[in-house]
Amino acid sequence: MPSNSPESYLLVGPRSPFAHRKNVTLRGFTFPVITLDTNRGEMLVRLLADTLAPIGSPTSVENTYNTLAKNFTLNTLRQFQANGNQPVTPKSYALMTPTAEQLRRAQRWQNTPTNAVAFFKQVGQSLRLNPLPNRLTGIGGTPVSRLPAYLTPQAGARRLYFVPSAGQRSTLALFRSIGLTANGFRIPRGWGPAELKALQQGFEDGKNAIQAKLETPPTSATNYWSYINHDFGTYPNTVTGYQYRAVGVIAGGFPNLPIDGLYAPTFTNGSSLAPLDGNNTYAVTFTLPQASYASYPVTGIEPPLALNAGGSPIGFWSLTLYQPDSSEAAAPFLSQASVLNTAYSTAATPVLSIDTRANTITIPASNLGVLSASTPIMFGAGATAYGLTPDAPYYIASTPVQSNGNATFQISTQWKQDLSSNGVPIQYSGGPNGIVTLSTPLRSSTPLDLGLIQPVSQLGSTQIEDGQLKANDGSVPGFPAGSYTIWLSPTLPNGVPATNWIPTPSTAYLQSIYGDSTTLSTTIEPMIRMYDAQPGDMPPSILPLPPGGNYPDGLPSSYLFPSLVQIS
Repeated sequence: MPSNSPESYLLVGPRSPFAHRKNVTLRGFTFPVITLDTNRGEMLVRLLADTLAPIGSPTSVENTYNTLAKNFTLNTLRQFQANGNQPVTPKSYALMTPTAEQLRRAQRWQNTPTNAVAFFKQVGQSLRLNPLPNRLTGIGGTPVSRLPAYLTPQAGARRLYFVPSAGQRSTLALFRSIGLTANGFRIPRGWGPAELKALQQGFEDGKNAIQAKLETPPTSATNYWSYINHDFGTYPNTVTGYQYRAVGVIAGGFPNLPIDGLYAPTFTNGSSLAPLDGNNTYAVTFTLPQASYASYPVTGIEPPLALNAGGSPIGFWSLTLYQPDSSEAAAPFLSQASVLNTAYSTAATPVLSIDTRANTITIPASNLGVLSASTPIMFGAGATAYGLTPDAPYYIASTPVQSNGNATFQISTQWKQDLSSNGVPIQYSGGPNGIVTLSTPLRSSTPLDLGLIQPVSQLGSTQIEDGQLKANDGSVPGFPAGSYTIWLSPTLPNGVPATNWIPTPSTAYLQSIYGDSTTLSTTIEPMIRMYDAQPGDMPPSILPLPPGGNYPDGLPSSYLFPSLVQIS
């Protein structure tokens, strides 16, 4: 709920004595209560920040993290009460670095499941640890009209609220014949190779069906963008609802209600249905909104967002580039090729020293925030004197050693991410490739400046508001004056402002890292994301138009995204 005042919620499990309360007063302090449906949950804080703003900017990720993110705290009730009903802030906000043993144990969860027995054992364990809710879990049975503002009714709710998954017990009962119950999973007595083979085949068929549903080619009716703008984020306990749940997990894991956050990927080159390839050049052009429209749907304008009382957008939209990979649980991945565009980056931090024996450089760490191995960096105009290329991507190759406010580390020309079985570089993995030999000590007569690269993996409304995304001047047919074009290409297209370019992973780029004898994927997945879309009853909107009023009843949406066009 929007508020200018701090608010503290009591987060409880389904068996808590407070699970059936909407508010509870403890030691004179009143908490709104949020009840988890199961024993385990996950909390995700999303904050609006400009990923391409300079570090010192008020809208930068670093400033947003320091001024907003650190105001969110998670304490035990005992900690909170012992501090006088005030949050207890962490002693340190340092990022947790997993140990080698933790990484080893996590490795088994990296890939999507391939073995049916192992998969159902995991499902069975989850059911034991997190029993299915029932119609009385939490505040089940509460009239929908009396729900707290922060709680969304389940799909199809008409009068009473129930936990969305409360109606799944009859569905779970259907799995008893294959060994899955609320008590876990075990291979049924008497099963042999034929039954296990059938289980495996059924598992694979189901997995393939969900992947196919995710990648179902959209049509010209949506300009070949794929999205669900209704019945998503909270699902009916039906076949369709279960499919939507699975699609949401495969697509990214954190489905939103469409009115809060809508994601629209595209997988094919228009009606040709050819996969999108990072070796090609594509363009998406957004035209300016108009004061009024004679008919709907409206096509191609900037994605319409809800406005606050002052007339400013509440949320934002962006076009983000991913690489899909059905074999990896954490996919789709942002492409490392995004570091090739340094138009939003500046080298302004002075290098303090170069140690030619240790092959390291030292910089004032406080100027750049959190530094770690794999962080992309660039050097300024003085780079050539030290055998470095100005404005080219390098990487921090070793964990920086902190001392007296400074950081010392080696650098590399590449960061070689691990490859999936499909030949896709895996985000947040790998190690340095090509440690740079630093043979020239720093000279006072030739200063050397360094900066962090702000990888350009997304562009959108934030860059328009900041004046960074450049408008078309109308001199080129198909790109009207005042419109904004975002370009997806392996290299900067001729005549295109670098601020409008998202680099794509090409064969040449990937082979420069992995060689030409390795199977490499250049398939890309552009995605338009909208947060706080214009409500459907205020067209144009990406959300469904409700029945009634002066507009066509039940129109799937009164706004369509512009087409992705291949230029070469």
